[in-house]
Amino acid sequence: MKNWIVTPLKAVGDRCYALIMAIPLDVVRGLFIGIFLLIALWLFLLPAQQPESGFVKRFSDLRWFALGILLLQSAIYLII
Repeated sequence: MKNWIVTPLKAVGDRCYALIMAIPLDVVRGLFIGIFLLIALWLFLLPAQQPESGFVKRFSDLRWFALGILLLQSAIYLII
């Protein structure tokens, strides 16, 4: 009984796998880093955010922290 369900799904799964594996890894990396760059650009188009604590002069713009995290994530991805 399971065979008539699994056989068509296996063909679809194999085709999807073949399509995904046809994409070069450099293209995937470029898209991934490109998405981070788009997020960073969008981040700096947002208005500046001030923390609610008393650190107004130092650490006054939270966008820099978000940019730092994006750069860290990109560096980790490029290393791995």
